[in-house]
Amino acid sequence: MKEAILQHLSSLPPPLSVFLISTLPIFELRGGIPVGINVYHLPWWETFIFALLGNLFPVPFILYFLRLFHRVPIVKRYLERTKRRGELVEKYEALGLSLFVAIPLPVTGAWTGAALAFLFNIRFPLAMLAITGGVFMAGIIVTVLSLMGVWGAVIAGCALFILLLSWFFRKNLRGAIPILLIFLACTHAPPKEVRIGRIEFEGNKSIPDKELVRIMRSKPGSVYDEWVLRSDIKRIIEYYRSKGFFDARIIERRGKFDERSKKVNFTFVLVEGIRRRIGKVRIEGGLFDEREIKEKIPVKEGEFYDAGKIGLSEYMISELHAEKGYINAEVSLDMEERGIMVDITYRIKEGKPVYVRDVRIEGLSRIKKETAMRDIEVKKGSLFLPSLAYHSQEKLYGRGAFADVHFTLEDLTGDSVTVVFHVKEAKPGWAAFGVGYETPDRLLGSFETGYLNLFGGLQRVLFNLSLSYAFRGEHRLEGGIRYEEPFFLGTGFSFGCGITGKLEKEEEYALRIFSLDSEISRKIGNWNFSGIVKISQAKLDTILEAPSDTFLRTNTIEFQGLRDARDDPIYPSSGYYLFLSGSQAGGWLGGVNHFYRLIFDAGVYKKISSVAVLALRGKTGFTFPMMDPEKITVDSRFELGGIGSIRGYDPGTIGEPDPRGKKSGIELLLFNLELRFEFMRWVLVFFVDTGGLWMDPQDISLNDFKLGTGIAVGWRTPLGPIRIDFGKKLTDVEPGDRGKFYLSFGHPF
Repeated sequence: MKEAILQHLSSLPPPLSVFLISTLPIFELRGGIPVGINVYHLPWWETFIFALLGNLFPVPFILYFLRLFHRVPIVKRYLERTKRRGELVEKYEALGLSLFVAIPLPVTGAWTGAALAFLFNIRFPLAMLAITGGVFMAGIIVTVLSLMGVWGAVIAGCALFILLLSWFFRKNLRGAIPILLIFLACTHAPPKEVRIGRIEFEGNKSIPDKELVRIMRSKPGSVYDEWVLRSDIKRIIEYYRSKGFFDARIIERRGKFDERSKKVNFTFVLVEGIRRRIGKVRIEGGLFDEREIKEKIPVKEGEFYDAGKIGLSEYMISELHAEKGYINAEVSLDMEERGIMVDITYRIKEGKPVYVRDVRIEGLSRIKKETAMRDIEVKKGSLFLPSLAYHSQEKLYGRGAFADVHFTLEDLTGDSVTVVFHVKEAKPGWAAFGVGYETPDRLLGSFETGYLNLFGGLQRVLFNLSLSYAFRGEHRLEGGIRYEEPFFLGTGFSFGCGITGKLEKEEEYALRIFSLDSEISRKIGNWNFSGIVKISQAKLDTILEAPSDTFLRTNTIEFQGLRDARDDPIYPSSGYYLFLSGSQAGGWLGGVNHFYRLIFDAGVYKKISSVAVLALRGKTGFTFPMMDPEKITVDSRFELGGIGSIRGYDPGTIGEPDPRGKKSGIELLLFNLELRFEFMRWVLVFFVDTGGLWMDPQDISLNDFKLGTGIAVGWRTPLGPIRIDFGKKLTDVEPGDRGKFYLSFGHPF
């Protein structure tokens, strides 16, 4: 049984296994730490951190859900049994709770401590602080016992054996099983195979240890293999030579075996020698002037020799000629050592220019050929330029109607070639569902469907519907239908029009909004520009005024620009996006509102490690009213709060009071920061949100900024992560405010 459990855990990364074991009741960190140290042989500090985080992870959920379900019979019986163990907590409150959790036994951990905190009405922040302190102390005790090896196992085994006998005499054998598993984990013998411990270097003045270990296949903690280690020595020498150390060598290898841990610590003694530099760089042949090529390639005279830059320069010279139509250009490389200098000569044979004999597209069934050919920029009879072929491929794929797009070159003979684009059509019809939950009692739902090739010309029709329903009777319903024409009147412009409707009903008001819009857009370079004309009608009924049949109309013209330079729009790890908007409402357009508005929205993504991404977002909206700002209707104002803006706040609770009895504004500042970690298919996010709304730009002040923070856990899917966010206010905190949970699909930005 022990081997089966260990085999199952071994399928996960060791730190994640420790984290998951520590989240489980009974086991908690007193099960996770022995497994991490004695089974996976992780460093004690890494085991301690992951076990501590895993043990604390369920606590806020337990505290919150006990408040909701404490009257359910099965939960009520559990709480009654738990209360009998809480004499220490009842007497000393928070201090007693911390001491109770610090005792490393299976019935005194964070799970039971959270239940006792609820039973004895210890406030959430104080309960979290006390439980964290107790878990920290328990972690120290269990870590010390685990590091003591056999003696630690004896001490832990005696305590667990006494508790096991207690359970046995109470005829509760099921409770003894988890304890037996923990005991087996504590006493699990280290594996027989010898592993690699530390890897250190001496004599490496130019390249740090970390970089050298990175290129090795042998890693600290991996199984010792002499053949792999010998090949790693060759890899290190080759790496040094690629950086210009032609005389580098390893003159000594020392290994020290640790009998207790069954690990070998290695030290490699290096002699780097003199590092060569680039001497003269010559360009012979080709279409370009020597000076022009030298300016574009990364190899520079006088710099240190770098084989990677030299090879990249060779490729770039070939690409420069290919973009002139000489795709058969050949580039050869000669190097000559001259003392500590290395002279490099690139010899180019450009050959003949290659023209496009024919352009074909294969794989079409429902989409018209003439429609697909509109996106192909490679033309018959012109010079073949690879950049145009790749750009055409991107445009076809960007239509969303193809599951795969790639091109090949056929019949490349002499000075001509046939370019063939191979496509695989996606299913034209699609539907998507989404559900979510926002505490304390709001249920979210969405439905989208569409058809991406209505008349065989990539025309689209889209329908969406979303619902936000609160069990106390408040709800929001929003939906719309839209038609899009990709090649408007046979031009490079696209056209779209749509109708949307929104109903927002709460106890104090009812808001109805109906909108009709038309849009013309075109992609220019990496930007997508749009012009939008929108007519919106809104009616607001409040308990303070008699219901009205009059809809107030707002006419708007807007110009937008969007550039998306993210590496992946669903899981971005690098790049950025920019959105710019300028609009006018009213004036010569008519309608009740008259103002000018500028909106700027940008996101930046930076990969800071192999598993971590830093995501930053900033959004501003500035309104220049040509009327009394207070008379601008609520449907033309900004609103903050919730999953897409500042988590921890309800929607409509930031800004200035409006006729609905909620809050909004016409001047917007919003900033979001997320630190996203991905382990296997899990997503862990730490976030901070801040911003505010005002009715006058002169009122903007840092003192009015609202601040929220929290943590999110998600599961990676091909369409985006399914996330559970917990957000907590750091400003405007009210008594009893324990934060809010959000169940959502996809990253908020």
